[in-house]
Amino acid sequence: MAMTGSALRRSPDPRYEAPSKPVYTQRISVRIYPSGFHWTGWGSHLERLKASWPLGKLALYRDHLTIGSFMRTYRLDYADVKRIRKTLLFSVQIEHDDGTVPGCVFMQGWFLLNSIRQAVRANGLRIRVE
Repeated sequence: MAMTGSALRRSPDPRYEAPSKPVYTQRISVRIYPSGFHWTGWGSHLERLKASWPLGKLALYRDHLTIGSFMRTYRLDYADVKRIRKTLLFSVQIEHDDGTVPGCVFMQGWFLLNSIRQAVRANGLRIRVE
């Protein structure tokens, strides 16, 4: 007796949650420093993560965002994000209250803030973008 493909499939485990797909991704330059660090230049040994374009990546999901590179990635829930704001010409900072992620998160990319703002509006994400 041959078993069909549907008979071979298992029922999904209700405890398992499939990973969601990002609603927006962009390659960026990223620098992450510990809290209380005052940015004075690009050569600090206090950096927790430093990834130049195209190694850095920002991904927005329905309930969280991830930022990082292929070596290390940080996850921030939208409830912990205070705001995303422009700091310099093409630089953007994420202000947050998550204790597992270093306090100073800086990203750089061409028209990055406008791209994030459009993605937030288009997908109805709960992030404050200034």
